Amino acid sequence: MATTISGPTKKRGVTMRYRLGVASRALAGVAGGYAFSALLTACLTLTLPLLSMSRAESVQTATMLSFAVYAVAVM
Repeated sequence: MATTISGPTKKRGVTMRYRLGVASRALAGVAGGYAFSALLTACLTLTLPLLSMSRAESVQTATMLSFAVYAVAVM
C-alpha cells in the first residue's frame, strides 16, 4: 500500500530560474573579484615605487595583497 502526499505538505523542487540566479551571482563574484584584484595589483605595482620601494618589492607586495583582496571581494 503506497501513501501519497497531497496538499501543502508536498515538497517543491528547485526551479531552473533559481539555479541560474545562483550561478550568475557566483560567476559575477568570481569574475568581478578577479577583475578588481587584478586592477588593484596593477595600480599598486605602479604606485608603490613612488613611495621609495624597489620595483621588485612593489610587485611582490602588490601580488601578495591581491590574494587577500580577491578572497574578500569574492565573499
